[in-house]
Amino acid sequence: MTRRPSEGRGAPNIEELFERARQRMGSPDEIRGAWRQCLTRQPADEAAEHPVFASYTLDGAPCRHEASFCGLAHMGESLLASAPRASLLSPIAEPELHFRVIFLTDDAPVRPGDIGDPRVAVCLPGDLTAEGLDAAAELHAWETVRSEVAAQVDAGAPELAEAERRCREAGDHLCRVQRDVYAAGTVVTRGELAISAADVFAIADPDARCAAIAVPVLRHAYHALPELLPPTAFPPGFVLSPSDPERIFASFASGESPGPRERQVLGRIAPCLLLPSGERLQEAPPDKCHVCRFIRHRLERGSVELRELYHELQSVPYGLPPVVLTLHLLLLVHCRRPPTRILLRAGHAVPLASGEEARDCLTASTSLAVVWSDRLDEHFEALVVSDEIVWDDVLPYARGIVPGLGDAKTQEAVRKQEDRLAAGLRALRADVESVRQTVRNVLQPALGGRLSRDDRKALATAHELSAAQSGAELVRLARDKGVAAEDVSAAAATVERLKKCAEWAEMLAAARTYIDAALIPPHYRDLAATKALLATQLALTNVARNPNLIPGLRRQFADFKATYSQLYADWHRGLNEAKQQLRGRLEAITVEIEALRRLNDIRELGAPSEVDAYSRQQALLRATELCLAEEPIPPADAPACRLCGMRLGEEAAVAAVDVLERAVKRGCEQRTRALTRILTSKILARARTGDLQALHEALQLSHLRDVSAILTDELVAYIRELLQE
Repeated sequence: MTRRPSEGRGAPNIEELFERARQRMGSPDEIRGAWRQCLTRQPADEAAEHPVFASYTLDGAPCRHEASFCGLAHMGESLLASAPRASLLSPIAEPELHFRVIFLTDDAPVRPGDIGDPRVAVCLPGDLTAEGLDAAAELHAWETVRSEVAAQVDAGAPELAEAERRCREAGDHLCRVQRDVYAAGTVVTRGELAISAADVFAIADPDARCAAIAVPVLRHAYHALPELLPPTAFPPGFVLSPSDPERIFASFASGESPGPRERQVLGRIAPCLLLPSGERLQEAPPDKCHVCRFIRHRLERGSVELRELYHELQSVPYGLPPVVLTLHLLLLVHCRRPPTRILLRAGHAVPLASGEEARDCLTASTSLAVVWSDRLDEHFEALVVSDEIVWDDVLPYARGIVPGLGDAKTQEAVRKQEDRLAAGLRALRADVESVRQTVRNVLQPALGGRLSRDDRKALATAHELSAAQSGAELVRLARDKGVAAEDVSAAAATVERLKKCAEWAEMLAAARTYIDAALIPPHYRDLAATKALLATQLALTNVARNPNLIPGLRRQFADFKATYSQLYADWHRGLNEAKQQLRGRLEAITVEIEALRRLNDIRELGAPSEVDAYSRQQALLRATELCLAEEPIPPADAPACRLCGMRLGEEAAVAAVDVLERAVKRGCEQRTRALTRILTSKILARARTGDLQALHEALQLSHLRDVSAILTDELVAYIRELLQE
């Protein structure tokens, strides 16, 4: 409802009110003051255009901003000032601030040499034209009219609505003029960077507008930062926020799978923060990390004063945030490439996750156990090379001996791990001694040959390292002998492998002895091939290379022995029968051999014949002795009968018996014919009738056996008398 005008007065005329307000702003100073005030005014409503510096207070507190460079979020400030004060142009003192953007309300004679910090930029407006002054005066006048009308009429009155509309239009027009004035200005920096004011003020968002100035400034001021954080360290558009290092450290220290944000951060900055992947950080090698390389180069000159290092790297020309440097220092100490420790300032202590406190220094075993804070560096004094052997040094070697060992973040945990390692070293030494003795006394004599050169070297390494009494001594021994951590694992694995061989030593030795003693005739080709294959597989180098094959060899040997035993039993039985027949034949020619001996005693018959027939018969009788074993199957540990020792393939002396029989028969026949000739001539001369008749009848017989049967010693004596007459 419109307020009723007072008596004698009508509705307010906003045009007249506007003209009077304009006339009251006649001086240039008043108009310029209105211009300055309009720079920071708040918009009438959301639909109205926002002034360039609506979020600022003239000559007031700075506004904070964030600008991304080399994947890092750098904090800075911007402010609106009426004059270029020396304190604003001087070097930035606060370490957390990396840039300062100063917007001046009036053009001022600011030169690059006036600016004392390359991270400071001054934005000067262009010339304030008559159009700009008129726009400021018009807005100021319409704001005056709106106030006066609001005092005279009710809310919602047409006059008030019109005044507000004209005020909003004037404000929108002034915003456009202000942007044009600053777009026509200049951006002054110490490095005389080519930053276009037109491009900057074409951006409506205040944060993005400051970033458009800050990024070139940071790129120039921190030109050495890409040496520490290469452009490829972060993907396009990714920025490491100030809170991300804490997330990284928490995931690194816990060893647990990171959360979604941590996984995103770790996966994207892995190449920068020396991490092979975004999932597991414990094996992070710092060899390719540029920040760690920078620190290592400083260590080559001696200890590094960390307060100086922090100041250097967070200042021009690097601009590395302190929390990022802290993260890299802790990673470097943890990875021990090279072995280092962080000395703490006197009287300072760093809380650990276990509830304890680290005093004096942080080592590889405690660097990941600290309770993270953004100001950890306040406790740091220096980074020094350390010759101390800590559990983190021992662990790579110890895991080769006791695979279940892990990280230890407290002294109690380290003590427990050391106890397990000591027990593992004692067990390793006992295993080495047992394996060596078994190889020397059992396997080498039975299987032949020697262990491979690598196996002998691994046994020697394990023997030398197992003499260590502690983890530190283990590392020193390994380093002195040039043994790497992977070599320790290989040596322990070799001992375990040879230990398995030693467990089968008796079986292997018995199998090889049995096979070597089993003589197989050539016509048993399959069995002979199996024997040759088993002999090759049972070589020491072969079983030592892969003891898992031994159970299979055992089965093959059992099959071989079963086949061989059956063949042996059949052969043994047949040979015994053949020997028995030969013995009968040998015993049957005993009479002929005796007759031949007697005939050989008659010198008149000439040179003796087959004089060794008796000894040959006896030798053949011994060779054909029968085995009395009831079951001629060979015992389990030998390939031959224990009673007779017969070998498979051995044959009866049939040919020798045949030869002996023929020789005896031939000798008797020859001697008998000679005797017949001599006696015939003698008989014609003189003979005694009875004896001569018996001899004549005998000599008429065609069978030698009959002659042998009557040829006694007395008859031989008579024949000698007869022949000597």
